[in-house]
Amino acid sequence: MKQQFHDNETLKHEGPMSSSRLIRQRIWDRLKDVAEADTRLHLDFSEVIPDFERSDAATDRIVAQDAFRNSRLAFVTPDNSMTGLRRRMIEAGIPFVMSTYNIRRGFLYLEPGVVPEGAALYASWLDGMEHFARPVSLEDIAALGRFDFAATGASAVTTE
Repeated sequence: MKQQFHDNETLKHEGPMSSSRLIRQRIWDRLKDVAEADTRLHLDFSEVIPDFERSDAATDRIVAQDAFRNSRLAFVTPDNSMTGLRRRMIEAGIPFVMSTYNIRRGFLYLEPGVVPEGAALYASWLDGMEHFARPVSLEDIAALGRFDFAATGASAVTTE
């Protein structure tokens, strides 16, 4: 059975653990304090990357990059922390590919002009992507050309 949300003291008594796993667990424990709740999802951060307080500031930093402004095609993950970025891409008319929340279901492609005025926020959510974007295969993605940038949510990253 998978254990969830250990405190550091519990982790010390579980036996040998990779430093990557230990770092992830420490981050997940702290993430509970800033994660934005989504009633459809649980808080098992090994399976879900939530939105977080001030994610709008992180989005602003991405949008300020030349890679964003000059992008003709991007890849963005379905993580809740990427909703604001997806909304800004829709508003900027940047087409993008998104993996579905369950990668076995495939990929979605959202073209500029598909989302009606005023619906960018809804379209940036997973439900909206299912409504406005079209499913695409790997072959379809290859035909679109190269991605100018990719963005993904993350809860903990190490160099291991």
